[in-house]
Amino acid sequence: MKSFFLSKSLEITSLILLLALLLPTHVQAAGVAIGDGASATLGTSTAIGHDARTNEDRSVVIGYNAGELQDPVGNTSAAIGASANPSGANSLVIGSDAQSQGVNSLAIGSRSTANAASATALGYRALVNHEGSIAIGSFSQSHREYAVSVGSGQVGDAATYQYRRITNVATPINGHDVATKEYVDNHHHILGHQFDNIERRVNNLGAMQVSIANAQVQMPSNKHTAIGVGVGAYRGSSAATVGLYTVFRAALPGFALQVISPLQTQAKKKKVVWASDILSSPTPLSQTRFSLSHIHLPPMDQLGIGGQISEAQHHPCCMLV
Repeated sequence: MKSFFLSKSLEITSLILLLALLLPTHVQAAGVAIGDGASATLGTSTAIGHDARTNEDRSVVIGYNAGELQDPVGNTSAAIGASANPSGANSLVIGSDAQSQGVNSLAIGSRSTANAASATALGYRALVNHEGSIAIGSFSQSHREYAVSVGSGQVGDAATYQYRRITNVATPINGHDVATKEYVDNHHHILGHQFDNIERRVNNLGAMQVSIANAQVQMPSNKHTAIGVGVGAYRGSSAATVGLYTVFRAALPGFALQVISPLQTQAKKKKVVWASDILSSPTPLSQTRFSLSHIHLPPMDQLGIGGQISEAQHHPCCMLV
């Protein structure tokens, strides 16, 4: 068993020596360069590949012509891919012609570019020019700082804008969670229902006002009590009002009695003893049916509906006194 591992170790060592002979290797100031024209000029940097070059400390470039651009390779940065160039410090680029010019930036994908600080470009030709922004997907572009983009072009320009959907998103819980279509549709339905209720109440209120106005009666000069019945409708809602009107023969507390003659008074108080209150009723007035069967009404020509009650009739309930 020992001889087996010894022979394998010799084979691996021979292979490493062979590669070292075939590939031009340069060690410069603790830097490592492997490949024809490769160069690692400072510190603990590493360049692997034909014409791969790095001139910053603690940087790594791997690939043909990697780091060989006008801008110097950033400190503590890494590049993997042909002509990849991480010129921003603490940056990482992966992909052919991928570039990062901002510090702490990331570009992954062929020809992806992260030009701003803390920028992230993911995808073919993804481009980020704004600090802290993220572009996800091929041809995606950033349009403002600290934003995430999954498309490209200008908002409102349908001819050039590329839209993408974000799917499988959970229902939002916290205030800054993204809202899903289902969540928005549900709240839109709730809001619409609330507006319908408000509209129904307003319509019921309008119908009630009409019914109250129609229940007004003109009191005959020789009478003291009258009953008026009014109905009203407004935009599909309906209401009914029954009113009792009384002229008091003596002044009530809080009312001044100005006597003009023994037979007339100017102190009159109209008193509605019953009216449908649609605002407090749990049942919409448009669905309410009023029954007056228990009230003994005089003939219709003597009961005013939105008009005047005619001559008095001796009646147990509706009587003019």
